[in-house]
Amino acid sequence: MGLSAWLCACLPRRPTLGDLGGRERPSANDVNWALDLRTGVRHGAVLERLGA
Repeated sequence: MGLSAWLCACLPRRPTLGDLGGRERPSANDVNWALDLRTGVRHGAVLERLGA
């Protein structure tokens, strides 16, 4: 099983704008979520550290 297949199987899938019939380009939130996956940092944890 490839790494991407493993990630897809193990991670909960988020709805995308494409699922809602919206734009095909990713939103800023989708990009942040993807970066969080790559770095292993959850966006919420970063905001908590900043006191937001």
